[in-house]
Amino acid sequence: MQTIDRACADMNYEWFRENLPILVNKYDDQYVVVKDKSIIAAYPSFNEAFDETLKTEKAGTFIIQLCSLDESKTTIKFYSNVSFDFGIAN
Repeated sequence: MQTIDRACADMNYEWFRENLPILVNKYDDQYVVVKDKSIIAAYPSFNEAFDETLKTEKAGTFIIQLCSLDESKTTIKFYSNVSFDFGIAN
């Protein structure tokens, strides 16, 4: 089973959020791959970003984010009761 370095993912996400106003000038509406607080690639779709990055990087060592200032593209809102089944037995 592949493990994710949560601290590394959080660090990369915080770097992405802090630098988003600058990054959007170059990568607007692209899916960027963030590793070690830098953009290592950008793609037009999430699937392409994921598939191509896995060819050179180990899963769990990078994050993929849509580079956009438009919150409607980057935020998911739930307006009803939602239940997620993660397959975890009680």
